[in-house]
Formats: sequence, structure tokens, C-alpha cells
Amino acid sequence: MKLTEMTQRAGEWLRGLGPHSEIVISSRVRLARNMAGFPFVNR
Repeated sequence: MKLTEMTQRAGEWLRGLGPHSEIVISSRVRLARNMAGFPFVNR
């Protein structure tokens, strides 16, 4: 799903128009994958 599709299908909480629009939801996703010849090193 593209970000533009997500914003069109999202609920009122994402539009920021409701009575609790000052509340912020934050999330983070990290995806990593090894590429041929360029391995990601472990931390």
C-alpha cells in the first residue's frame, strides 16, 4: 500500500479534525535485507 492510498482510506484520527486532534501517534518500522555482495553487518 502506498502512503497516498493509506491517507485516503484512513479514519478521522489521521485527518486531525476530531476533538482529540492534538494527540500524536508515532511509530517506526525498520526493514533491512542483505544484497548480493553488500551484506549488512550486525551491530
